Amino acid sequence: LLMHTPVGRLRFLVTRILDEIGGAMALVPVVVALLGFAAGEWLPGVLAAGLSALVGLAAAWLMARQTRQNLMDSAQGALRLAACDLSAHTEVSARDTLGRLQLALQQLAVNLRAVVTDSRREMESVRGAIGEISDGNRDQSARTESQAANLQQTAASIEQINGGIRQSADAARRGAARAAE
Repeated sequence: LLMHTPVGRLRFLVTRILDEIGGAMALVPVVVALLGFAAGEWLPGVLAAGLSALVGLAAAWLMARQTRQNLMDSAQGALRLAACDLSAHTEVSARDTLGRLQLALQQLAVNLRAVVTDSRREMESVRGAIGEISDGNRDQSARTESQAANLQQTAASIEQINGGIRQSADAARRGAARAAE
């Protein structure tokens, strides 16, 4: 029907309300209004249409308010996660696309907690390995220093032995030279 007839205007209004709020909450008064118009009862039909419009607007306002609150809560949870607050918990309060978003944020928080926990565990393992390597390096350094000191003592002892052998050889040559005279 055309827009300038009462039924056409009602149909336009109903379509608009259903588009705005998803249809479920305003469906009953709309059906009552259409039945009133169809039965030729204009006054009850007009009253039902008005009631339908009021209920539709109230439902739209309530749904918009709830959706806005859910979005704000989800955004707050996402901001807390972005700030590395792993205690952030997003409640799943809807069953539509917003609910899937909330569920995804909740799963993201769980996965981030798992990654951080695993990373901390691995860091402790690496920290322990670094400590063992550091201790091993200190032990090896001490052994190397000890071996260097022993090598210096050995070199000094060999030098003394060389000096003693030279002296003995010189004394033996002198003794042989005297014996030969």
